[in-house]
Amino acid sequence: MDLPSKLDSMTTQIVATAMVLSKGQITIPKDIRKSLGVDTGDRVMFVWDGDKALLMNPATYAASWLSERMTGQAEQAGFTSEDDVADYVTQMRRQTLEATSDCLQGAYPETYLDELRQDWPS
Repeated sequence: MDLPSKLDSMTTQIVATAMVLSKGQITIPKDIRKSLGVDTGDRVMFVWDGDKALLMNPATYAASWLSERMTGQAEQAGFTSEDDVADYVTQMRRQTLEATSDCLQGAYPETYLDELRQDWPS
């Protein structure tokens, strides 16, 4: 598994230790949980990197992974500004709406909405 290069530049700090219990469980120290942004019931991710294991918030890892792989993609697609991207998204949304706007045409009787409205509280 490739680690995002941003992680390679992290400063290593030993904040705390934890004991591994009989079922392989550990308690993540409160300061580390807070730094990771994880709470009771959240998932964490262990990443093996050669001779060390990293404990990460999966969402943070996914965002870093995606960001690293998307670097330069906008320029390759011809986008030169955030406005270009916003305009493209708007255009794609319009095309999607136009392509699907009447996909349910004829699926319901013409009086269907009027019948539903009669059941609405006044």
